[in-house]
Amino acid sequence: MKNGKTARVATVGMLVCLAFILSFLESLLPVFTAVPGVKAGIANIVTVFALYRLGARDALFISLARVILAGFAFSGLFASLYALCGALLSLALMTFVKKTELLGVTGTSICGGIFHNAGQLALALAVTDTALLVGYLPALMISGLISGTLVGILSAVAIKRVKLPWNLS
Repeated sequence: MKNGKTARVATVGMLVCLAFILSFLESLLPVFTAVPGVKAGIANIVTVFALYRLGARDALFISLARVILAGFAFSGLFASLYALCGALLSLALMTFVKKTELLGVTGTSICGGIFHNAGQLALALAVTDTALLVGYLPALMISGLISGTLVGILSAVAIKRVKLPWNLS
């Protein structure tokens, strides 16, 4: 494709579809924790990939599109609001960390996983006005660390191995 804008739109569209499919697959997985809302976050592989290969603007669009589509399809309005809050905070922090170049892809993803959960917990605290929810913080931070590490490792592999067929610079 000679038109860079067309190539970018096509690539972003494919990545939105991939993120949506990964969200669907994740919705099929059983929940193994007693902490509400803990998920593997495999769709975030696409967000991290997009952040590093396409930039923050495209990563934001992909993340927002995925959260909205998955919310309508799998979880409902309230779960979507929590996911949106977590996704926005996570991506903001990952964008900042990436710009500092202090951490690699995996470190950036770990920050994203932890802050995704922190964003959701902050919304839950604001909505419910229940300080007891802070008791979930250690479990949420550990799950963010674990899922962020796995997502980061897989994202780093994808960033190295997936060659985009178009010049999107």
